Amino acid sequence: MSQGVGARIPQTEMNGLYGDVLKIVMRKMLGSVPESAGVMWNHPAVFKDMMRFGGRTDTCGAET
Repeated sequence: MSQGVGARIPQTEMNGLYGDVLKIVMRKMLGSVPESAGVMWNHPAVFKDMMRFGGRTDTCGAET
């Protein structure tokens, strides 16, 4: 009864100007575009909020 490991929500292609910019930035910061970015792209508002939250946590560590 084992099923293949994978996301419950399928990936979508990150398209449009905003998607292209995000892919460029992720490649510069991480070296590649993570697979989870395609899953988060299903809900762009949540994706933007997660990026905003990540940016805030990065700046908290930079103050020390």
